[in-house]
Amino acid sequence: MTPLHFVRAYATKEVAARLLERQGQLARLVVRVEVKEVKAYNVVAKVNGTLHPSDVIVVAAYFDSWSVVPALSPGFVEALSPSLLLELARVLKDRTLARSVWLAFLSGFHQGLAGPRAFVERYFYLPEVTSGSLRLWMVVGLQLTDESPKVSSMFVGFGLRYGAGSSVIAGKYTWVKGRLYAYSQSRELAALVSRALGYSLKPEDIYEDYLEASGWWGTQQAPYMLVSEPATMAGTASFTLKTAHCRGYRWGIPLDDSRYARFENFWAQALTVSFFVASLAAEETWGLSWGTHSPVRFAVRVGAIEGIVEFKGEVCELDAATGWYKPVPGAIVRVYPEGPLGTFAWPFSAYLTISGSSGEFRAIIGPRGSTPAWLFDAWVLDNATGRIAYATDRGPLYGLAVLKQSLMPLSPIEGAITPVFRAHSLTIYRVFSPGTLRRPVILDPRMPTQALLASGVRLDVYDFDTKGYPYFFGLWYNPWEYSLVIFGQPGSRLVVNLRVGYGWPELVLVNASEALSEGSGFLMSSDVALTRSYLRAASDMLFLAEGRYGRLKERGVRSLSAEELLASARRYLQLAEEALRQRNYSAYEAYSMAALSYASKAYKDEVMPLYDDSGKSGLTLFALLVPAAILLERLLIHASGGGKRIAALIAVGAALMGAFYAVHPALSVQVSIAMSVMGVLLVLLFAVTIAVLGSEASRVIEEEAEKAMGVHRVGRSPLINVVLALPLALENMRKRPLRTALTLTALVAVAISVTSLTSVSYYTDVKFSSVA
Repeated sequence: MTPLHFVRAYATKEVAARLLERQGQLARLVVRVEVKEVKAYNVVAKVNGTLHPSDVIVVAAYFDSWSVVPALSPGFVEALSPSLLLELARVLKDRTLARSVWLAFLSGFHQGLAGPRAFVERYFYLPEVTSGSLRLWMVVGLQLTDESPKVSSMFVGFGLRYGAGSSVIAGKYTWVKGRLYAYSQSRELAALVSRALGYSLKPEDIYEDYLEASGWWGTQQAPYMLVSEPATMAGTASFTLKTAHCRGYRWGIPLDDSRYARFENFWAQALTVSFFVASLAAEETWGLSWGTHSPVRFAVRVGAIEGIVEFKGEVCELDAATGWYKPVPGAIVRVYPEGPLGTFAWPFSAYLTISGSSGEFRAIIGPRGSTPAWLFDAWVLDNATGRIAYATDRGPLYGLAVLKQSLMPLSPIEGAITPVFRAHSLTIYRVFSPGTLRRPVILDPRMPTQALLASGVRLDVYDFDTKGYPYFFGLWYNPWEYSLVIFGQPGSRLVVNLRVGYGWPELVLVNASEALSEGSGFLMSSDVALTRSYLRAASDMLFLAEGRYGRLKERGVRSLSAEELLASARRYLQLAEEALRQRNYSAYEAYSMAALSYASKAYKDEVMPLYDDSGKSGLTLFALLVPAAILLERLLIHASGGGKRIAALIAVGAALMGAFYAVHPALSVQVSIAMSVMGVLLVLLFAVTIAVLGSEASRVIEEEAEKAMGVHRVGRSPLINVVLALPLALENMRKRPLRTALTLTALVAVAISVTSLTSVSYYTDVKFSSVA
C-alpha cells in the first residue's frame, strides 16, 4: 500500500515465450496508464408489492470486479451474486408479494463502497422516505461464492466497521434474527437445498447467524466489506447474506477459474437466499418499527450515533507570495478508516475522489463509532511520468502537524484542509528492525486489521542542515510492510531515523561515506530510490558509528563491546559486497542483514550511550568549572581592581577549560560548546539571584515583624555565612601554602583514582570455539 513508483507489467504465456526468445536484447516498455475520474452507475429494478406496496426491501449486489490483471480476469466469483439478482427479477415479477422488492445492482464496491454509499445518499433521504409515504426498511446484500453451501448473515464489515461490538446496534436485529432463524428451520427449504446438493442437510448446515455484537466477523476471512454497511450506518436493520467459511482463495487471480467452480454450492445458497427474500417480502405482519428503524440523516441515540456524515474538504498548498493557502485542483484524495497503529489497513476501504477546480472534494463517511478515526491524504501525479508531483504535507508549520489530521465526527458535516507541497521522493524498498530481524509490526493472519506482534515504532525525518524537522515534508510508512517513502522539497537534504521501542534509533540513513562519516543527507533534486537498502543502511550506520567512536577513542574513551561489534559489522559488510560482485544474492542478503544488525547494535547500544554519558558528565563538570575558576583566581592570583580581576578570571577559566578539553571528550563531541557554557552560567546566575532575593525577602519580613510586634530576634543568614566564610577560608589557605598544596594534591589524587576505578566496565560477546 506504499505509494511506490514501481511499474509492474504482466505478460501472457504467448508473449512471455516471445520475450524469452530475445534474451539479451534491450527492450523498451511503454505503459499507458493514467488516473481519471469516470462515471459509474447503479441500476435499480423495482417489483411492486400488493398488500403493502410502500414498504420496500432492497436486495443488493455489486457487479464490478477486481484483479491484479483486470484485462485477463473474467470476474467469475463476482458475477455470481448479480446473476442471482437477475434470476430473482425473473421469478419475482410473476409472483404476488406483500411488500415491494427493489433489486439494486451497485458499482464502485472496491472503491471504498462508493456505489453503496451513493445509493444510500440518493434513495434513503428522498422526501417521500422522510415523510414515511415510502418506507425503505432494509438493504439485504448478496455476496456469494462457490466455496460452501452454507449462508451466514452479517451486518458489520471492514469497509466502515460500523456497529462492531455495539449491543445497541445489534439489538435492532432482534426481529430479523428470529425470522431468518424460522425460515432456516423450514422443511421446504431443507428439501430444496438437499435436492440441489444430492445429500440431506440439517438446518444448521444451511444457515448461520452472526447478527451479534460479539463474534460479528463469523467464519469469514478478514478483512472483508459488505454491500449493506452504508445502509446499516444510516439506521436501518440492513444485513448481508454471505457465503459461510469464505476464504477467497481464488479472489483477484487473473485466470479463468470457472473450471474449478462448484456450482452445486452456489445453487444451494441461491435457493436459501431466494427463500429468505421471498419469505420476508411475503410477511403480512411486520415486526419492525418505522420510528426506530427508518433511515436517519444524523441522530445521536443512547449508546450509538446513526446516520451519515458529509465530509467537505479542500486540497491546498502554501502560497509563499501571500503567506496563505491556495487551492490545488486535480489531486487524488483518499479518505479511509484508520487501521492498526493509525495507518492504512485495507486498500479497498479507501474512498477515492479528485479535487475540483477550487481544490474542493466531498466524501460520505460515518459518525464516531464507525471506525477509530477517519484519515485522509492527497496526491498529485505527473501525467507525463506517472510520478508523484505533490505529496501530503506533514510539516510542523503549515502541514498536518498543525492542522486536523483525522476525523471522529460528532456532527453531520465535517471539514478539513489537506495540505500538499511540491515534492521529490526518497524510496527505501527494504526496511526492518535490525534488533529483532523482522518488521516492527506483524499483522495477525486471522484478522489482518489487527497486530499480532507490535513494537513501538517512530519514523523521524530531519533536515540535514538545520538538524530539525523540515518545514515541508511527507512520509508514508506502514510498519508491517518493508518499504517506506519520504517526500521532501526540491533542493533540500534529508536524513531518516527509525526508532523501534525506546532509546536511540535502530536505523539511521544519512548518506554517509568513509570521508564523510556524518553523511551529507539525501539531496532531493530528483526522485531517489535505495534499491540495495540493506547494504546501504549497513554502510551508513557503520560509517556513522565508526566516525563517532573514533572521536571518542582519540580522547581516551574506549569500549571493547563497541570495537567487537564494529569489527563484526565491517567484516560482514565486506562479505556482502563480495557476494554482490559474484551475484550470489542469497549470501549477499544474509551478509548485509548481519552487517546491518551489528552496525545498528553498535550505534544504539554502545556508541551513542557513550556520547550521551560524555555530554551529561560534561554539563555536570561545567557547573563545577565556573565556581572553581572564581575560587582558584582568589587563591592563586588574588588580583585587585575590576579590570585585572576580570582578566584573571578569564585566564583561569581558559586554563581550566583547556585542561578539561585535554582530559574529557565532552568538548570534542558536543555540537555547540558555547551554548553549553552559557547555559551553565545562566543556571548559576539564576541560583545566585534566587538566593539573594530569598535572603533579602527574609530580612524585610523580619523588619516588618519587628515594627508590628516589637519582637527582637537574633538570627543568622546561611547566605551571609557562606559569603563571609569563603574569602576567609581562601585567605587562610594563602597564608599556609605548603598545607594547601598537600591537601589539594591528596584531593586530586583521590579524584583521579576514583575516576579510573569507575571507568572500568565489562562487556558480553559471543565467541565461536571448536569442541575437542
